[in-house]
Amino acid sequence: MGKIKIALIIVLCLAVMSCDDNKNVESFSRLSTNGITKINTVKFTQDNVPYAQILTGQNLGLSRYLTFPLSLLYNDPYLILSDRGLDSMIHVFNANNYNYIKPLGRKGYGPNEIMTTSRALSLNNISRDNVWAYDLEQRRFSKFNLSKFDSSLLADKQYTFREGEFTSFRVGWSNRNTLIGLTVDGESIFTEYDTTGKELKRYGDYDIPLSEKYSKGVIAQFYQGLLRSNEDNSLFVHSSLYIDQLEVLDLDNNVITQIIGPDQIEPRFEVVTVQGSEVMAVDPKETHHGYLDVYIGEYIYGLYSGQKWNGNPNGKDLCNEIYVFNKGGKIIQKFVLSELVRSITVDEKNGHIYAISSKDIPDVIRYDFSITDIMKK
Repeated sequence: MGKIKIALIIVLCLAVMSCDDNKNVESFSRLSTNGITKINTVKFTQDNVPYAQILTGQNLGLSRYLTFPLSLLYNDPYLILSDRGLDSMIHVFNANNYNYIKPLGRKGYGPNEIMTTSRALSLNNISRDNVWAYDLEQRRFSKFNLSKFDSSLLADKQYTFREGEFTSFRVGWSNRNTLIGLTVDGESIFTEYDTTGKELKRYGDYDIPLSEKYSKGVIAQFYQGLLRSNEDNSLFVHSSLYIDQLEVLDLDNNVITQIIGPDQIEPRFEVVTVQGSEVMAVDPKETHHGYLDVYIGEYIYGLYSGQKWNGNPNGKDLCNEIYVFNKGGKIIQKFVLSELVRSITVDEKNGHIYAISSKDIPDVIRYDFSITDIMKK
């Protein structure tokens, strides 16, 4: 009888643990207002995070090559960083030994030059021997070859989009040889374009209570963030900078999964008119940082702050948490990094998370983890 009682206690404990994991989880589905895109929403809190693991990082000693690195991208066998450099805007390293390979991206307004990289480099699954950078200032989408040496640093190819017709501030390739962007006008979350910048299709819309209170352009400003895609350019994830929300677009199935949490931050901003246009105005003391970066592979890795700006709108010195989700939006794992960082990328095959440190003299930090352990959860 004693063994039976013990077994019953274990079963009850497992049941309680299961209930705790699902406590406060809210999920629901709806169609976008145009009736085209299915939107699945999953809300979670800290109570739903089943595992938290502390990761200790290793500095790679790349500081001497960097000015003010913004983001990084793993593309086997390359580790690629965007930078606010004086001359070159992109740095390419060997991901096996971390040796410097070459700079890319001559800074300027001339042909095949760029002025910004918009904090997000992207890849095209048709040819992963190239990296693409979107220059929001000039509306140029530029291709750079990773393997050949060219001392000019110039782009191999550029698409330039017309002002007023192209309405996205982040851009990446889709698996249809089209472009996916985050929409500026707020009429949708994502927009698909051809390579001339012509609009093809829109996906999703924003939360109805907010869109009823504010203009769509203001809503788009509020939800602004980064855009990343998976390896075959079929899934896109958008991270919101001001709130704890991720949107994952399954392009082939026309489905968006919204992940909201862990703090479910309420938006705090006002609307002001500047030169006849409504813009979002935030209170630096009350505004929170949300997901400052995200990576999507077999799992979704969101670099999260949750802290208030406290006068610092750049998110510096605020991020050391990564929340890991499956593609259905279920929270799987939490990583707590030993140092504060501003951007991440992931090598799932070898179990590495690469991050840009937020120190005054920045470096790249490597954190090791087990993808097998995540898969078991």
